[in-house]
Amino acid sequence: MEDYKYLKVYYNNKLVASAQLNNGISNIEMGGFLTLPEYRGKGFMKKLCNYILENNKYSKIIITFAAINSPC
Repeated sequence: MEDYKYLKVYYNNKLVASAQLNNGISNIEMGGFLTLPEYRGKGFMKKLCNYILENNKYSKIIITFAAINSPC
């Protein structure tokens, strides 16, 4: 059974970035990374990824990344 969660980054009360986590029994798949174009290159997604990795570093869960080419 999978559990889907969405992490969101707000800047000045505006949603600027998000990521989807698919929690399985023995792994977490990270995907669905989105950042508004005008906020790209400012480190929001890096901070979000670091938060996810830091909060799971002592678990025995494997973290994988899902990459999908998007035209946006």
